[in-house]
Amino acid sequence: QENRELASALVRTAKRRESERAVMPDTGKFQAVVLDVLDNEEQMFANMGTAARLTGIALLESLPKSQLEALADVCLETKKGPSRTLVRQGGEGGGMWIIMEGEVEILRNGKVVAHLTAGQFFGEINLLTGWASTATVRSTTPLEAVVLTWTDLSHMVAMYPEVGWGLLEALVHRIQDLRNQGLAPSAPTSQGVVAHLVERVVGALGVGQPPPRGKRARALTKAYPDLKVLPTAVAESLAKVCEKTEAPGPGLWLDSSGSLSGLSQLMDEPSTMQLTSAGPLGSGKAWFVPRDGLMRAISRAPDTLRFLGRMAVRGDSS
Repeated sequence: QENRELASALVRTAKRRESERAVMPDTGKFQAVVLDVLDNEEQMFANMGTAARLTGIALLESLPKSQLEALADVCLETKKGPSRTLVRQGGEGGGMWIIMEGEVEILRNGKVVAHLTAGQFFGEINLLTGWASTATVRSTTPLEAVVLTWTDLSHMVAMYPEVGWGLLEALVHRIQDLRNQGLAPSAPTSQGVVAHLVERVVGALGVGQPPPRGKRARALTKAYPDLKVLPTAVAESLAKVCEKTEAPGPGLWLDSSGSLSGLSQLMDEPSTMQLTSAGPLGSGKAWFVPRDGLMRAISRAPDTLRFLGRMAVRGDSS
């Protein structure tokens, strides 16, 4: 504010201070140049300010400083007035919103089901599944928020897969809370139909993305229909990190019947399924993916997050 007042004073007194020998720029041009410099200065410190504000968000408190700053670099700060519809149920959503100041209300089928305030977030289901938004979100007060889109997140997790994993944990926790309240969202009912039609058209016409490379990747795609509509890199990356037998430490079981086990254990959530030994890879029972392998798969193919997110929302994981 002080800088802008100084700029305004310089503009007002420019002609008064002009001497016969001095050639001063046009007052309007001078003002435009000064304000442009000040805007650039504000932009220079914008990301630094975003990182500082994100530090206090519980969702991100486990991130080291370097990752938090990287996240701030790809986030967009936005301000909205009250009574603004930010997300529409059934719409594209636009990513995940983290509330810095203000309050929003969450509506499902026109009914208010929750209110969120500073430090809370919404849109993580849309961000980590790619499906349409499960609720309408409307501001009830002036709002300041940070928005993270899928395009920006996917670029970031190639370097910092742990950031994507942290957001996936938030999704799993949110789904569990919603299920406990009887408000759990469901997958789009048309998803299976669309995947089936896409598969038939691609097969009949020989168009679209090629099948994944490798026998193991093709077996995974056959077991999990979602892998047919996600980039082939997801199946290929998961295939590369599968173990022939269960490895030490936590991990995921990818069952040939299309279910997924172990996600809850990786996130310290109560599991609804008792894991059993599935036998070696190739027996037609299951594939085991250790946690470090999962991080590598997410780094190679960020859409792996969306595969896991869809399984969590649909209820095919435990």
